[in-house]
Amino acid sequence: MVGIMRGGVAVASGIELIDITPDNVKDYGFCFCSDPDSAKFQNKLEWFLKNYPLGLRYRVLFSRQENSFVGMIEYIPGRHAWRGIRAENFMVIHCLMIKKEYSGKGLGSALIEGCLTEAKEAGLAGVAAVCTKKTWCTDTRIYRKNGFAVVDKVAPGLELVAHQITPGENPSFGNQKEKMEPYQEGVYMFFSAQCPFMSGGEKLFQRQEMLRNRFGVEARVIELKNPSEAQNNPCGWGTYGIIASGKVLNHVPGGARGFLQGLKKQKIIGDF
Repeated sequence: MVGIMRGGVAVASGIELIDITPDNVKDYGFCFCSDPDSAKFQNKLEWFLKNYPLGLRYRVLFSRQENSFVGMIEYIPGRHAWRGIRAENFMVIHCLMIKKEYSGKGLGSALIEGCLTEAKEAGLAGVAAVCTKKTWCTDTRIYRKNGFAVVDKVAPGLELVAHQITPGENPSFGNQKEKMEPYQEGVYMFFSAQCPFMSGGEKLFQRQEMLRNRFGVEARVIELKNPSEAQNNPCGWGTYGIIASGKVLNHVPGGARGFLQGLKKQKIIGDF
């Protein structure tokens, strides 16, 4: 494993670990979103500045040779987490990413190790993360490798992993039946500024318009504006998701065809 040190130092040949702060964020950007004039950047920046005082940490692995990111991790104390989980006494990893060509070098494990160290220093019970094999999200393999275990699951396809530092109650997705109660009828689509690539909800507003024009179906698009709203989202990813007639169709962005197939199964639309 690559050892990780604090203070923006080299962690591997040509790669530096950099803590992103309000002072340097415009120099490095967010997860392949570095154009400060773009709406995606500005939405994420506003969200970052609001959450940084609450303990949000964003750390990047930066290649000077490539002049770009090769990896990143974002985490925050559980009471402020933007995931649909109950993890009050845990540090919660929102995102973990290593570019494919840099995988297998211990860089992801090093980022997780740094998060575990910070959680321990803060007196927290452990570290938790939501995982899935769908789309671009991290699955459980890197976490299992670092001593995490799956402690809860929610359909379709999300797993909650946790690494206990001190013995105690595991985090969970909470009472899903209770969370779903307000969404028993109709179509609901959620987004937030936590992810720069979904921060404006553009894809969801396009789908809202498509449903209205092609099928005469009204759908509600909901922006999640604080951690409590994300934690109470029946979609376990917290900051994104689609619900139809009391059932989660997906937690993370999917294609339009899969979206329509899900609505057809729920008998909200007919053939398409």
